[in-house]
Amino acid sequence: MIFFYAKYFFLRSEGLCLSSRHRNESIAGYATVSTTQNTDKKTSQYSDIIKSSLLGLVLLTLAGCTSMIAHTTIDPYMSNKEKRNQLELLAEQYCKEKQLSSTMSQVIVLPDYIFTTDGCSRWFDKSWVSCCVVHDIMYWCGGSDEDREEADQIIMECANKKASFMGEIIYPGVRIGGLPWLPTPWRWGYGWKEWPRGYESSNNKQSIKRILKKLRIPEIVEEQLSKKPK
Repeated sequence: MIFFYAKYFFLRSEGLCLSSRHRNESIAGYATVSTTQNTDKKTSQYSDIIKSSLLGLVLLTLAGCTSMIAHTTIDPYMSNKEKRNQLELLAEQYCKEKQLSSTMSQVIVLPDYIFTTDGCSRWFDKSWVSCCVVHDIMYWCGGSDEDREEADQIIMECANKKASFMGEIIYPGVRIGGLPWLPTPWRWGYGWKEWPRGYESSNNKQSIKRILKKLRIPEIVEEQLSKKPK
C-alpha cells in the first residue's frame, strides 16, 4: 500500500530551505567562510526539522481521514464475487504457508478480517496495480520487520518492470506509510484487529518471494486483472 504525500512535502521543504539559503547568501555576501559554513549547518538543521514536522502533520491528517478497517475498492473484485473469493482464498493460502514456514507449531491463526485490497492506496491504479494487490496480500498477513522490508522490495521491483522508475517512487512511500503503528487501513498487518500490532519475531525458513512463486500469486493476480469482464 502506498503513501506518497510525505515525499512530496520533503521535496517542497528542501526547495524552500535552499531558496532561503541563497537569499541569505546574496544579502550577506561579506560574511566570512566560517560564518557561511555555520549558516549552511543551521539551514540543514532547519530543513530536517521542517521535514519531520511536515511528515508528522501529513501522517496525522491522513490517519484522521481514514478508517482502521480496510475495504476492497477496486474492480474486478468489487463487482465480481467469484474473483473476490478467489483472491481472498489466495491471501489465506499465502498466510498459512508463511506461518508454516516460520513456526514449529502446526496451529495456523489467520488474520481477524478477511482479505481486502484497495489497489495502490492513495496512488494511481495503472499498469502496476497488480503489484499493489500482491503487496496488499503480504501486508494483510503481516510478519517481521524483515518480511516487510522484503515485501517493499518486491513491489519496487514489480513496479519498475511495469513502468520505468515507478518502483523508485513507490518504495519510499510504502516504507513510510506502511508502518504497523499507523492507525490506517494500509498499515503492515492490517488484517489483524489488534492495534498497534507491531512486528513478529523473524524465524522464516523460506523467503516471501519464494512463497509467492510457489503459490503463483503474482501470475494469478495478473490474470484476474487482465481478463476483461464478459
